[in-house]
Formats: sequence, structure tokens, C-alpha cells
Amino acid sequence: MTNKEIINTLKRLDLSTYPYDEVMRLVSMFQPKFLRITLPQGCIIERIRPDINVYERQEVSYRPADKNTRPQRATLPGKTAFYGTMCHVEESLMNTRYIALLEASRLVKQGLTANGEEHYTLSRWITSQPIKLAVFVHDSVFKEAVHNRLLVVAKQKWDNGKTFIDDVFQAEEYSRYVTSQFSKPVTEDYEYIITATIAEMLMYASRCDGVMYPSVQAEGDYGMNVALRPDVADTKLRLADVREMKYVQKNGNGNLGFTKQCVPVEMDERGIKKWGYK
Repeated sequence: MTNKEIINTLKRLDLSTYPYDEVMRLVSMFQPKFLRITLPQGCIIERIRPDINVYERQEVSYRPADKNTRPQRATLPGKTAFYGTMCHVEESLMNTRYIALLEASRLVKQGLTANGEEHYTLSRWITSQPIKLAVFVHDSVFKEAVHNRLLVVAKQKWDNGKTFIDDVFQAEEYSRYVTSQFSKPVTEDYEYIITATIAEMLMYASRCDGVMYPSVQAEGDYGMNVALRPDVADTKLRLADVREMKYVQKNGNGNLGFTKQCVPVEMDERGIKKWGYK
């Protein structure tokens, strides 16, 4: 089957029946071509979890695989990934927290008419070794996202790397389809099955360390989401900082600020292992 035929078959599937095996069969037949980038040592990835009073590294890393019973954007049931956000090195880290807040906040999703407060734990991770990522950034999506230098640079790299032979093997069709899948809003978890299966193939069969994709909630702006294999998080990331944050939304305004900073109690080669707060 050609890439176009595979895509048309995927579009006809009733994903509400959770056809994992059929999606895996079809995705494994793709002739993929995607942008590969390598994050060098020293890149910052941030992650938030919607609670506080967390004191150990394992609690701010990836969720245990046996706790994942539903598909997520880049994770099949029974599997796990380290999810985080990052922005261009020349942009403010506040961008990564903004994306994470948009993804996680119940108040934000309810709209600015909702009042209340939420508490989060933010962890900052540094790449200790180069990390290889598959990136999907086709020009057809998030055309208005101009406040995301990572996205702009990635689109330029993809365009510059295309050749005539790509059209013969329908790489353009594949890239457009997969980017649209990673970039679409969803309302039901089964709508993640295709992206989760593609991520599974890329992270394991293609031996990428992870995938990078724009945030749907941020409409492609401010930075990118990253999903990494758990073994990559364990060996190529170092925990550099942990802080507690509070988000307050009142009278149409929202404010996100730090409330506590960690005080390391135990360190190892992977950075902070245990901590208290001040």
C-alpha cells in the first residue's frame, strides 16, 4: 500500500472501537520520512504535575506504565513516556510553563469566567546527553503560530530538506497527515490511538529517543511538547530544580507564580534525588 492508501484506510476506521491491532498494522506499513533533530547536552525541559508536597525524583518523572490504562497523545495503554515542554534557547522559560498550564489546568479550560486556584509542582530537567527526536511540523498546521521559534526553525529545516524524490515516495503526504494528527484537538481518548501508535513505532522500531510536537492547547505557539522513552528519561536527563507553584484565576485574570523552592537533601549522578522546601 502507498502512504496515501494507508492514510485513507486509517481515516475510515471507527476509532471508538479501539482498533489497536489494525492501526498498528497500518502504521507499520508507512514509508515514513520525518524531520530528525538532536537536542544537545544542556537543553532545558520542564514538566508540571497538578499537586504539591512531592519530595522524590520518581514522583516528578514519568507515570508508571501500569497506571496508564487509556491512550494519550504519544502513549498506548500499558506504556509510558516522559512528557515535558521546551522552548527555544533564546525565549523565556515562562513559555514552557504557560504551555504546561494550558495542557493541565481545569480553570483555564473552563475559561476566564471561572474563579479559583490550583497548585502545581514544576520540575526542571537538563539533557545530560544528546537526545534524538522525531518532529512533525508541516506548513499546513498552525500557520498563525509566530511566537514559537522552535516551530518556525523546524518548519524551515523540513522545507529545506525536501527533495523531488520525496514526492515519489509520498513523504509529503505522510508528513502532512501525521502533523495534522498530532495537532488536532481531541475530546475522547480513542482519538489519540493513531498518534500514540505512530509515536510507539518511532520511539522503539525507529529508535528515536522521543517525539516533539506543537501544543494543541497553545495553538502551536510559545514552545513544543516533548515525549521521551522512559529509559531515555532515566539515562539522559538530570533533575536540576523543583518548585511549587500556584495558579490563581479571578475576575477574568490569571496569575502563575512560585510559592516554594526545593532544598536538595540527596543528590546523585542524575541530579536531585530527594528534597525539602523553603
